[in-house]
This record gives sequence, structure tokens and C-alpha cells, in this order.
Amino acid sequence: MGALLLALLLINRGRATDSNLTSGIGYFLGLAALITIFFAHPRPTPEQRRTNFRALLDIRRPEETGRRVFEFVAELLFFFGSLLLFLFLGPKYVLLDGRLYLGLLYAIPVFLLTSLLVPKFKEFNRYPLWANIAGRLFFCIPAVALLATIALVVNSAPDQSKYARVVTCLGKRASYGKHPNYYVRLRPWNNSPREVEVDVSRDVYVGLSDGTPVQLTTGQGRLGLEWIRRIEIYPPTS
Repeated sequence: MGALLLALLLINRGRATDSNLTSGIGYFLGLAALITIFFAHPRPTPEQRRTNFRALLDIRRPEETGRRVFEFVAELLFFFGSLLLFLFLGPKYVLLDGRLYLGLLYAIPVFLLTSLLVPKFKEFNRYPLWANIAGRLFFCIPAVALLATIALVVNSAPDQSKYARVVTCLGKRASYGKHPNYYVRLRPWNNSPREVEVDVSRDVYVGLSDGTPVQLTTGQGRLGLEWIRRIEIYPPTS
């Protein structure tokens, strides 16, 4: 049930923020939870539960129980902790060039293929194909999320640079739902005609219209990844 609730939270969050990655993780978790529930019925006997528990944790000898339980809990903490860190810190350090986030989608299959070379993951080969892939994704998705979070924090948290420029609002829109997100479309680079869509507060969204000047303040980033510090109507009120 806990996995299903987290899956629903991720799906709703993805819809509210128009994030296909967040929604995709939610759908994956929900599907995995439903499959687990399906194979858990009919209700097993106490002996079957102990057998299933030992099979789940790959416990072959009683003396392995403590170690395997510890490893299982650590893996769960790694999975959920990495995703929650990304969901919490990702919106705090938003990159100006949204195309860079596509690297996360490309990294997942790369990590999945790399897992074939990791000796620890060879134990998945004895499971059916769907369980083999799901088990590898269980590690690959949070690994990508954790590395992305570390990169965002290293790039943005210690960065003291500030670069402000005035750009023009080219359009705006709001997402659907009880708690919508607000977006405006800008052309932030003088040497490029490319446009980007950025998240703004409701107050900024309400005060903008097509052609309204916007002050965009960014940081250059320790890793060279320009990130958004602040977006406000120009001239700023303070």
C-alpha cells in the first residue's frame, strides 16, 4: 500500500509540474506494486510467508537473516531516499536550459546496460525477464536521480555568481489540477533564437502578459550549468 501511495504522489506531482520523468517513475512504482499484490494472493499460510520472505531476501542459511534484512532495508532507503532528494532539491536548483534534463532519460538505459557488467546484478538473471529488468531498474532509476541531485547541488549551492538581464515574456500558461504550476515562455539568450519555458510564482504569472519585460537572474554554476535564481516582473518592486 505504501508503494501505491508513493506512486500516486509521484504521478500527481508529475502531472502538476508537467514532468514526464516524475510521472514515469510513479507509473513504474504503481505497476510494480500491483504485480506484487497480484502474486501475493491467495493469502499465504504462515509457513509460506516465511518461505516467501526467505526467497525474497535470498536467505539460504538462518545465520544470513540479519545481514540480508539490513541489506534489504538499505536498498529501500537508497531507492526512496534518492527519489525524494531529487523531488525536494530538483525544484530548488532549476537549470535554465531544460534540454539538459533529457540527459536523465538517456542515462537510465545507459545505466541499465551497464548493470549487465556488474557482478552483483547477475543474480537477477535467474528470474523471469520482466523481474530481471524491474530489479535492475530498481537500482538504475534512483542511481540516476541521486547523481543528478548531486550534480545540481554541486553546480548551484556554492555558486555566488549573479547575472541579471531583462527579457520579454512571449507567452504563459498554467497546468491543470488543484495546485497548478505557472509557466512563462522566454528567449533568454541574445545570441540564440531558442525559447525556454520556466516555472514562476502565481504573482509573477498574474502580472505578466505577452510583451511584458521580465527580469531574469541566473547563476553561472560551478559546473557551467546556468541555473535560475529569480524571475520577477521588470522593474522589480524591491
